[in-house]
Amino acid sequence: MLVTTIKDFTSNKYVKEFDSKVDAIERKVTPSIRKFYQDNYFKGVQNFLDTGATGYDNLFRVEDITKIYQQLYVDIGLHIANWYFRSFEKYHKKADSKPFTPKWTNAFSTYGSLIAAYNAPLVSGTAKTTLIKLTSRLMKDPDFMRLGEREKGRILRKNFRQYSDYQARRLVRTESTRASNYAIEESSKTMFSEDQLSKQWVTMGDASVRNWHQSVNGQTRRMGEPFLVNGEEIMRPGEGSAKNTVNCRCRMITIPDEGAVPITEISDIGVGIGESRIPSFSLETITNTVVQTIATAGDALVEGVATTLNQFRTQIKETFEEVGLKINKLQLSTKRSLKEYNEIQSQIKSLMKKYNYATYHNDAEVQLMFRSGKRFIGYIKSSRLSGKTKVINLGSPFNTRNSRVRMHPSNMFGGKFDRRFNSHVDPDKDYLSTTVHEMAHLLTITNTAQKEFVLNLGTPGKRFWANLTKIRERYKSELITLREADNHVVFNDIFLGRYASTNADEFFAEAFTEYHLSSSPSKYAVEVGQLIEKYYGK
Repeated sequence: MLVTTIKDFTSNKYVKEFDSKVDAIERKVTPSIRKFYQDNYFKGVQNFLDTGATGYDNLFRVEDITKIYQQLYVDIGLHIANWYFRSFEKYHKKADSKPFTPKWTNAFSTYGSLIAAYNAPLVSGTAKTTLIKLTSRLMKDPDFMRLGEREKGRILRKNFRQYSDYQARRLVRTESTRASNYAIEESSKTMFSEDQLSKQWVTMGDASVRNWHQSVNGQTRRMGEPFLVNGEEIMRPGEGSAKNTVNCRCRMITIPDEGAVPITEISDIGVGIGESRIPSFSLETITNTVVQTIATAGDALVEGVATTLNQFRTQIKETFEEVGLKINKLQLSTKRSLKEYNEIQSQIKSLMKKYNYATYHNDAEVQLMFRSGKRFIGYIKSSRLSGKTKVINLGSPFNTRNSRVRMHPSNMFGGKFDRRFNSHVDPDKDYLSTTVHEMAHLLTITNTAQKEFVLNLGTPGKRFWANLTKIRERYKSELITLREADNHVVFNDIFLGRYASTNADEFFAEAFTEYHLSSSPSKYAVEVGQLIEKYYGK
């Protein structure tokens, strides 16, 4: 495969390798941050049990969180900076990044301190508020107060283990984008002067990418110039206002100009992955070698892509176990190809990165299936008593009686009004629709949200469903008005399918599916998508 453009240098496989490096360092640093949260929460629990007080001034200290930020930025920064630096080799021997480690360590620690100056007080305040809200609520619960100290402690510690895991993952995910892109910039500027470098904004290219981020995918700037993103000037992905930073996973690729002269002690510079070398330095040879080497390495460079069904079985179990769902039985369908299973897993991982699936009802052993039947396509089954998830069925290919495409002839029944059974999705994403629909139910349903509220595990679910009910009522009212006014144009544009009218749970799942799999979602799908991000987003 021969390529000669910057776009080829930022090919999907190259960006996926970058993403796999970030994922690897995230997994490595998360446990220590989880331990920090858990240690502080448990001290708060013990103080509450000993004194009945909810004053936690000595917990989650800003100075301790600042140190965590510094170390987090150093760990992520060095991991990514060294990876990028090692892709540039001497012609006769590999370049050594060790002499630059002290400089990088200082730069990353300083940058982490700057970020912490704003974020550490917020992180501290959020954690203390979580402690106070939960313990205060339990103090008002007569059933809880009648329990012995040991049982009280068990319940509190179980809850705060879940909070610790969720908050640690959210902090690492939020900061890793900013830290990794800063590291790429520092590493490239170690080798080349700033005026010999350009940079490019690259998205993950999946359904979770913000529309305005996808619109700047491929935007190229000189190193010292900002990207223009939705009217905001940003030096790197991960920076800027909240609308551009929260849950952002975009990457920045830096590329030396053709004929750039290294400012380090690297001579006969070349670019490569593994053992590839480039005898002459130019944009054409850079792009050719990087992409050809990646192509030679094949799927092994793309983390998480199974090459056998047995490998997929192992990987999908690990994916669900990361949020607390232990798979005790797995049934696959022979009607799906390995390629489809890999793409389904990629979609599931994308949703799990974006939303908090590590909830009370998903701390369970479950059966995972990919089987559709005559009376069902997919489903989530949970215990009526505890609310815990018991079965996850993500379905298999099936013959539909009509299309999911908006205003498809099979859905019109000779009239002007769309009568689709399901919400609209893009045709090339139809095979993912059952998976995404059921992943919506796995995130929250009315029953589990009510159980979590009764068990004093927080109110996000209760508040989400209260607000969703208001959206649903407005949706139903507008459909009636449009139908009476014979306004089929607007009706067809907002219609979420007949199945969405079944109940609140199916309205949410159909809107969620359209929000993630349609390039032109209904305004109500967008509103529901924004609402779920507010209450369940990471």
